[in-house]
Amino acid sequence: MSSLNGQPLTLEHGPYRAELVTVGAALRALSRDGVELVDSFDLDQLRPFYRGAVIAPWPNRILDGTYTFRGETYELPLTERARGHALHGLATWHDFAIVSVTSDRALLTTTIPAQDGYPFTINLKVSFALNDEGLTTTVTATNVGVGIAPYGVAAHPYIVCGTPRIDPLTLSIPADAVLEVDAERLMPRELVDVGVHDSGALDFRQPRVVGQQFIDHAYTALRLETDGSCEVSLTNTEGAQTYVRWDGGVLRWVQIHTADRPEPHRDRPASPSSP
Repeated sequence: MSSLNGQPLTLEHGPYRAELVTVGAALRALSRDGVELVDSFDLDQLRPFYRGAVIAPWPNRILDGTYTFRGETYELPLTERARGHALHGLATWHDFAIVSVTSDRALLTTTIPAQDGYPFTINLKVSFALNDEGLTTTVTATNVGVGIAPYGVAAHPYIVCGTPRIDPLTLSIPADAVLEVDAERLMPRELVDVGVHDSGALDFRQPRVVGQQFIDHAYTALRLETDGSCEVSLTNTEGAQTYVRWDGGVLRWVQIHTADRPEPHRDRPASPSSP
């Protein structure tokens, strides 16, 4: 059965359950022993705020929808009209094809065709695999067009940790630098040491309580583990933890967002909120 979000898929392994949809190759829900680990959305509600989607061929914002690559200037449609930017790539509303699916694995694919503003052709394959440690997502991109293509990718989960709001949670971000942005349009200003920005307000190298701190910033200069991975985590007052771990040698930036919203039921949630 198809929905507004495409074909639903369910994976299970041990205590873990992942619910996927084909539009955006999105992670709709993830739980362990029935405890939700990401902010989910309803199958029959249009996916809000890019929740769980694969973001490609660029994450974050292209300012004013204009960029220069190899001496050529390109203009993209503005998809974040309030701020006047092209936001989160082109694949987020693609209905990915299902290549294969088993009880605990799935492989989806789509091709981003050459188009105005992005005259390049990229094939994406997104694999999901549940194991004893949780969910692993792998994105493989292949340039099937002519010439060199600009490309970037990101996952877009909103992790939760069993409290109504994030304020009492302990956050860990092992990164030494953060990109300062202006408050109105979130345009980049300067890359600074996290200990310098606003007297260390965005410094979570030592895990500490989030409190009322607003965050919608890109961090880099990541502190990697010996295996090259990097991990951001949330821990609640009872000691339960939700974390995201990735290959820090490939993905060298991480965007942290406290999901501040004007709607009370969507503002800074740390348990699944209404769509």
